[in-house]
Parts: sequence; C-alpha cells; structure tokens
Amino acid sequence: MALPEALQKQLIIRFGAGSVFLILTILILVLYKDVYLLIPCLVFAAFFYVNGIYVWHTVTENRYIILEGLCSSVDKTPLRKRVKNIYLETEAGTVKIVIRQCIKQMEKGDNIRVYISKPVSYTHLRAHETVLDL
Repeated sequence: MALPEALQKQLIIRFGAGSVFLILTILILVLYKDVYLLIPCLVFAAFFYVNGIYVWHTVTENRYIILEGLCSSVDKTPLRKRVKNIYLETEAGTVKIVIRQCIKQMEKGDNIRVYISKPVSYTHLRAHETVLDL
C-alpha cells in the first residue's frame, strides 16, 4: 500500500524530530551528564516517537478520510491575516474546516485535499461533527 505524500511527510517529520531529540539525549548524557537537561530531551523524543507510531498505525489501518474539493471561502484573522477557517465544496456539500496551523497562502478557488482520522467512537464522531460543522 502506497502512503499519500502528505502523510509520508508527516511520518518523516515526527520520526525525524524523535531521532533528533534522542541524539541530543545521548550527547547530553555523554558530554554533560546532566539529568535536568536529559529528561526534557527524553520526554520530547518519546512524544515524537509515540506520535509517529500513532500516525503510522492510523495510516496503515486505513483509518483516515480524504476530503477533496474546491475552496469556496477563507476566513482570516483580523491582525495577522492567517487562515482561521476554510470552506470546502465537496460532492456531498460544503464543509467548514477549522485550521489550527499557520497557513498564509490559501485563497478562494484553490483545490484542497485534507486527511482526517476516522472517528473510533460516537463521542469522537460528535467531536468531528462539531469541528467540521457537518
């Protein structure tokens, strides 16, 4: 099964960050022998590895949904003009997607593909409906 490029990139980022923090942990242990610097690096390494394993598991188990469509509207923050919400025209209708990352280059008329993990419970499904405003 071939992973979509965007999800491959996310896996590389997570496992790469985990590896960087693991190398920092080893360097701190060898060079400084300082536990107070060692613990945060170890915690960050563990966080990124666990997060990467979760994303990998979600992708390999095919527990994600792909939304594709045309951006019909973009809400931006007043001061910094960052994208806050996008409205995606799909075959099923319009979907509001709340953006939590820093995206500046999104305009009306752009073709967009969004990967969303599938809900695993009714409560989780209700949370997605609230966020996506279905």
